[in-house]
Amino acid sequence: MAESPLPYKILALGPFAPLPEGKFIPHFVQVDLYSLDDAVSTVSPVLYLPLAQAPDGAVTLKFKRIQDFKPGEILKSLPFPVSPSKEKPLPGAPQPKKADPPAQGRKAALEDILSMVAVPDASFDRALDHTNDDPGPSLMLREIFSNPAFQKTESAWRGLQTLIQQAEIKGFERIRVSLSCVSPEHLETVLDAVEALPPEDIPNLVLIDLGFDNTLPSLKNLEKVLGFADRMLAPSCAWVSPEFFRIENWNQLHKIPYIRHYLDDMAYAKFRKLKTHAGAAWVMLLANAFAVRPAHECEDTPLFVSPVWGMGTLCAKSVAASGWPLEFTRYPGYQMENLAMAVYDEKNTTSTQALFSEDRILQLIEAGITPMAGVKHKDTAFIPKAAALTGDSIKFQLLMNRMVEALLHARRTKTPDNPGDEIRLALTRIFTQTGHGLPQTIDVANTGKASPEGRVFHISVIPPESIFPGSGPIEFSFVW
Repeated sequence: MAESPLPYKILALGPFAPLPEGKFIPHFVQVDLYSLDDAVSTVSPVLYLPLAQAPDGAVTLKFKRIQDFKPGEILKSLPFPVSPSKEKPLPGAPQPKKADPPAQGRKAALEDILSMVAVPDASFDRALDHTNDDPGPSLMLREIFSNPAFQKTESAWRGLQTLIQQAEIKGFERIRVSLSCVSPEHLETVLDAVEALPPEDIPNLVLIDLGFDNTLPSLKNLEKVLGFADRMLAPSCAWVSPEFFRIENWNQLHKIPYIRHYLDDMAYAKFRKLKTHAGAAWVMLLANAFAVRPAHECEDTPLFVSPVWGMGTLCAKSVAASGWPLEFTRYPGYQMENLAMAVYDEKNTTSTQALFSEDRILQLIEAGITPMAGVKHKDTAFIPKAAALTGDSIKFQLLMNRMVEALLHARRTKTPDNPGDEIRLALTRIFTQTGHGLPQTIDVANTGKASPEGRVFHISVIPPESIFPGSGPIEFSFVW
């Protein structure tokens, strides 16, 4: 029986729930189209938010399913009456008795999940907005939805939802998505837990939904990410906030001079040093969030999610189509679609926080920052070109990660009698199992050297042209 390709594993680390100040033990939860609500229930985010109209001046919100982030569900969950003087439902408001029946079976489950597309709770919002004699519910929702803690939590879940919906993650055989909660204070703890995972669960791509700026605590955390990525040979993605460039939002990026020269300022000395770290070749810093749901009536702007969710989605789409995560920059074949729209200069709309000129995009890439790009008046976003923090392409690391994973799997599961043959076979299978041809060349030589872990082999391989066009020999050592 032919072996199946190893699943491509995407690990999403994000603020899915507030974390305690003290000791925290990370847990990892698998999630797909059929189990998003199960994941929300397992994590069970609990937010304690100030609320002026609450009897105690604050409210505790608990979330058990993705629907619970909608305005109507939030009002129903409040532990005090919202409109005690009204017994009739508001005009146009959803009727509880008409709630969808429980889904039956996997097909029904999928239909139920797809019905949760992150659109505004329009009829309920309009009813609230136009009830002039009782503005309380609308004011409460505005206070809740403008709270940074709520926005951060919803953004993480909506970003994850976008990934599994747009990449159509069904099951865990070909692409396996999992999540864990993280915060800046607990980042090192979570990364240590990832390193301690069983070999078969080590991720191929790590999405870190934490924004980094140029402050010392943030750069120290970035250094931890670089060390993790280097040790694990794991491509990892995080994002930079506009504050990194000392601007308020991405629409102000045009105000700064040539980006590489701007980053030559002494204020960025620590950042420039991190770009020389060995792990910098394995880490992407992304910029420019994109909108995944329109604004509710109680909001002024749509909900934006971090660009790491775009990277994860496009890599997953590439794996689904070609078996490899290398085509994510091939636009328009790979793009985020059906996004929400935002007004960015009082007259034009786009699905990203800002529109960058081609020159600015190239400047960001040169500086080691990869932008999400929007299109004027279109509900799409894409990654035009990708770079590691070093400024070089990240695609070589995405390729090496899969090849090394195949070799490690073979070393764990195959007999040690003929390691040279097993290495050749493993590197051949990783290409042919994903629908591509044989490597153009593959040479394996025993160096005669030994380490405590075993013999050292020198490997030289030229991948199939269909996977990594224009590649010369890729040479590295492997211990068996």
